[in-house]
Amino acid sequence: MVIDTPPHAGGTIDAAIRAADLVVIPIRPGPFDINAAAGTVEIMAQTGRPGIFVLSQVAAVGPEGDDTAAVLQELYPDVPVAKARLGQRKAFMQALISGQAITEFDRPSSKAVGEIKALFREVQSRL
Repeated sequence: MVIDTPPHAGGTIDAAIRAADLVVIPIRPGPFDINAAAGTVEIMAQTGRPGIFVLSQVAAVGPEGDDTAAVLQELYPDVPVAKARLGQRKAFMQALISGQAITEFDRPSSKAVGEIKALFREVQSRL
């Protein structure tokens, strides 16, 4: 089961983390998401729940993804950063708008579908 919580929901996040086998924390490159992760990581530490950061909306060109991963590992060395990354792709937003998963919306050979399948395999290997 996947429980998707809003980023700042207090008790909701606490309850979801306590129920989780693995906490998946999506992070967009940049300081806002990095800073927002502190509360989630703190609850994970208090509850002993494992987690993984997933870089999302990563630009195809530029160092932002690698820079963000490095900062996360420095700030939160106990929480790994997934090797799989989700790019900044129109297909993800179009699938969301249409109410479909990317695997329903886009062709099986697309980069977006490949990224989500790689992420699924990585998350599944940690469960």
